[in-house]
Amino acid sequence: MIGARTACKCRTCPGPEQAARLGRTFGCVRLVWNEPLDARHRRRRTEGRSTSCEETDANLAAWKRA
Repeated sequence: MIGARTACKCRTCPGPEQAARLGRTFGCVRLVWNEPLDARHRRRRTEGRSTSCEETDANLAAWKRA
């Protein structure tokens, strides 16, 4: 079957240092996902138009520099 989705579950038991690093990494990932998403939603509500992927990339690059 072409295009079938598969998943694999695995359990990890990170040590305290690894758990702290994973927590920081996931926190950063969550922030980088949610900030552009919020900006896109705000623009849709206020201006009534969508944001392109190119605009989102440019905004992320500017945010990273700031």
